[in-house]
Amino acid sequence: MQRREFLSLSAIAGGGLLVSGVLPIFSHHISNAVVSSNDELAKTVELGYFLKITPENRILFQLTKHEMGQSVSTGLAMMFADELGAEWSRVSVEFIDNDKRYSFGTGGSTTIMSLWEPLRKVAATTRTVLVQTAAKKWGVPHEECTVEKAAVLHTTTNKRLSFGEIATDAAKESLPPLREIAASAPKLKNANDFSIIGTAQKNTTSPKIVRGELKYSSDVYVEGMLFAALLRCPVYHGKLKRFSAEKARKFAGVRDVLAIEGYHGIDKKETPLTGGFPFVVRDSVAVLASSTWAAFEGKKLLDVEWDTEWDTKPTDVAKHTTQTFRDFTRATLQANTTPKGLRGKPDEILRSANSDNVKLYEAEYEYPYQTHSPMETLNCTAHFRADGSCEVWVGTQSPSYIVQEITRTLGIPSEKITIHLFPSGGGFGRRFFPDYAIEALLVSKSAGNLPVKVVWSREDDVQTNHYHHNSLALYKAAMTEKGDITAWQMTEGRTYWSRPQPSESSKPPEKDEITWNGYTASIVNMRHDNVDVQSPSVFPSCSWRSVIANAWAFGQECFIDELAHAAQQDPYLFRRNLLKEISVDVGHQFPLDNKRLRGVLDLAASKASWGKTPLPKGHGCGIAAYPYMHGNSYCAVVVEVEVRGKNIRVQRVVCAVDCGLVVHPDGVRQQIEGGVIWGLTAALYGGLEFEVGRILRSNYHDNPLLRFQECPKIEVHFVPQSMKKPTGVGELSPPPTVPALCNAIFDATGKRIRRLPVNL
Repeated sequence: MQRREFLSLSAIAGGGLLVSGVLPIFSHHISNAVVSSNDELAKTVELGYFLKITPENRILFQLTKHEMGQSVSTGLAMMFADELGAEWSRVSVEFIDNDKRYSFGTGGSTTIMSLWEPLRKVAATTRTVLVQTAAKKWGVPHEECTVEKAAVLHTTTNKRLSFGEIATDAAKESLPPLREIAASAPKLKNANDFSIIGTAQKNTTSPKIVRGELKYSSDVYVEGMLFAALLRCPVYHGKLKRFSAEKARKFAGVRDVLAIEGYHGIDKKETPLTGGFPFVVRDSVAVLASSTWAAFEGKKLLDVEWDTEWDTKPTDVAKHTTQTFRDFTRATLQANTTPKGLRGKPDEILRSANSDNVKLYEAEYEYPYQTHSPMETLNCTAHFRADGSCEVWVGTQSPSYIVQEITRTLGIPSEKITIHLFPSGGGFGRRFFPDYAIEALLVSKSAGNLPVKVVWSREDDVQTNHYHHNSLALYKAAMTEKGDITAWQMTEGRTYWSRPQPSESSKPPEKDEITWNGYTASIVNMRHDNVDVQSPSVFPSCSWRSVIANAWAFGQECFIDELAHAAQQDPYLFRRNLLKEISVDVGHQFPLDNKRLRGVLDLAASKASWGKTPLPKGHGCGIAAYPYMHGNSYCAVVVEVEVRGKNIRVQRVVCAVDCGLVVHPDGVRQQIEGGVIWGLTAALYGGLEFEVGRILRSNYHDNPLLRFQECPKIEVHFVPQSMKKPTGVGELSPPPTVPALCNAIFDATGKRIRRLPVNL
């Protein structure tokens, strides 16, 4: 047996059973989106299983994934408890510290999907051990025993032993090799036998949140630590020139003021990082104090001068404004670009459009930078020790990425790194990145190896952060008078997960790289060009709930709507006719299943009574459907709006969801509802304007989120189970929500929205 593959049983203090170990699982569908930028980690990850059964018959499931409000702790515990045969009222979740063997990333809507089988296999293995232990105590064949409600039952005599009563004896048993467990044994429950999975269950963390008992990284206190507030350079890649801290040092509670040299991933002779996971720690001035309030107040008294004239070819980012960067990106797209995906002869057909009853249609769609704005701002407590080790207390979606980057940037070997993990008050992709942990360690080191807690203000969060990528896309289509699309081209420039244009000698991609576009089954001639504009970008980009799918869905589903109206066809039926019920290769691990996409489109239209009732004047309905291929799920959204002048009121949102087998129905509904609100916020209020490389917004007053009184009625409907296992949910609803809203606004006003935020 390999070191990486083991499962063990042992006793816990005071009696009881501890199940622990690691099991490698495939993560090819997660790839670099969730694991890290390390190629080795992208192939397999080691999943850790920890379960405690106490003599009091309490079942403690120890979480190896990050809880950030998405209810993953409840969903995973439900899967484990059901397969184990536990009673849900006895189950609770414990948050455990990082272990480099199994603390891999949380993101990409893959948690429940990727752990569905391996987690249940370990639970079933544990169930088998408990049954065999009870059978041995009774002296009966284990085939005569079963489990129910956290107990083993002898079906012949009705004798009963709780898990807690046999846990200590079970800890003495041996287990088969993990290879055998992973390959076949033990037998898993059939869906008809589930008693917890698929049922309404209480969230495991809600009671603690309500009582203020759930501890976040914001709650960490380490003996002797100082609190730090950082004044960061307002311009991406800018440098600290000079500072005066005379006034700040005099403020009560301020202990020290330090210059912090950041980490840029480049020097003046190099090109900035592109693609993958580029991150930046900005140069800053740190105010160390006895409290967060004193640090924040001292920060206001700093006198700082920045060097913002640092050129990064091909443009000087410090001089960019919203409009100049838009113009730069557009000009880049209008130059000769190389296709990343090419089928048929789109160039020839598009050039010959406007003849022979074929017309050319063109549109430009822009999805701008967006903030994450989690309720709990970024924070990290860190201790860089003089002996070359470090300790970090943090809420993170990827502890393995933090460990990797600490080693790479600070030279601390992984065995000398300790990461204490906490749930987060919102992540949305931002907490996948390691920069705020690296930054806290830099402050700790500069402070003389003292533990420090760095807390970001809301202004820090809005003005000096990593953001949703900026995307500008040019769409072209050739369409006959009957509404047949004969050619389609999308040329996009974006600041995240892009690749530099290949040289003339570069080989074409082995696999077409196109957007997650189900209509490709009907459009024979297609071209997709993607141009990297991260290098000259104004700000660092990172994952943001639904990531690239947001911009893809916005442009695609709005442009399809334009074509439907141009063809004088119903937008729902126009889409439906294009979606041939076959699988479409979109260059991803999962093929795009048009039968499932068409299924959610039909369900959304049906539940919204699409086209059946005339709407009052000033009202409009819009529809959009989009897959989320990282999670292999599908969602369609119908939005009804009322528009009066420039005021937009979203009245109703109907969502149809195909996420396979639904493990935690309440959690899924909440995820879909939250995603709708996320999308509406981005469409109505999002986007970041900037001048000379500086964000012009600062806090909720000028960067608002959707308020309670603005929230529409949201309906969530599930497609009848299309698969025997779950697929992803977390990032499913934001992409179709935005185009459905914009299409509804067009239906109400006749005005197309091609740039966010909405401006009538």
